[in-house]
Amino acid sequence: MIAIAAVVLIAFAGIGVWFLVQSPESRPSTTEITVATYPNQLPALIYVARDRGFFAAKGLNVTIRYYDTGAASVDAMLAKEADVGLASEYVFARNVMNGRNITALGSVAKTRDICLIGRTDRGIRAPADLAGKKIGLPTRTATEYYLSRYLQLNGIPSEDVTVVNVPTAQISDALANGTVDGVVIVQPVAGAVMSRLGTNAIMWPAQGGQSYFWILTGREEWAKGHTDEITRFLEALVPAENYLATDPQGAKSGVARELGYDDAYIEQVWSESQFSLSLDQSFITAMEDEARWMIANNMTDAESIPDFTQYISTESLERVKPGSVYFIVGRGRP
Repeated sequence: MIAIAAVVLIAFAGIGVWFLVQSPESRPSTTEITVATYPNQLPALIYVARDRGFFAAKGLNVTIRYYDTGAASVDAMLAKEADVGLASEYVFARNVMNGRNITALGSVAKTRDICLIGRTDRGIRAPADLAGKKIGLPTRTATEYYLSRYLQLNGIPSEDVTVVNVPTAQISDALANGTVDGVVIVQPVAGAVMSRLGTNAIMWPAQGGQSYFWILTGREEWAKGHTDEITRFLEALVPAENYLATDPQGAKSGVARELGYDDAYIEQVWSESQFSLSLDQSFITAMEDEARWMIANNMTDAESIPDFTQYISTESLERVKPGSVYFIVGRGRP
């Protein structure tokens, strides 16, 4: 019996040694991915995938870095401070128009959270009152396009409004101290501005019913060399999307904790947004409209609208979520 017990112990010891030596090698090593984004509700799928362990299950350790705007997030990605940068389709289109080395990997949300806020003591009580006023906004972002569109829809010539470049972090102060008469800004800053000015402010939705997209972008050469990592990253977002659909309150609570939102505010911004991993024709159409506007307003050296479909990497997205990519493929890159 003693001999048998000894054999059993030796066998278990051998199995233990084999597990310690072999197990780490049998599992994929953890891949580090850094994501740059503006801190609002739009990266909800990424917050959930990280917090629920969906990234870890795919062998990914995802670090989120916050920047002042989506444009700054993409700049950080292009400067190799991050692997993935999130921004509006306007920012993506502008980078394509300016010949930057960029590719789109998918959309994780769309929203209507851009607001136009005016000071009532400066005589702004109706859209027509914007004529002759100074409007602050962070340039190079979707806010400049939507301000122009809002003015057009309300019959106000763009030249009748002075646009002032104000960084996001300074928007509230600029409006409060009177440097500008109004601002165009996204949430959560818009809510904070309204709370600060109270009855001395009036706010309107600035997008006229048109949503903007929140896009995953990467450097073209990085995307080509990291298809496995991109596929695993997107795979982790699929159960995150399912979680948002099946337990929206749990998802809202997690995002609220991440961003410091209270319950009432998370409900408000959640209702303005749709969260889905996809790429569709409306994404292309939006960028073509924005590109046309950039050319008309001399905001790019480009003289024609590029074929944006040639700047989109669809392989990984089509693999992890079949049917989520649907747009008309164009004429190819210039």
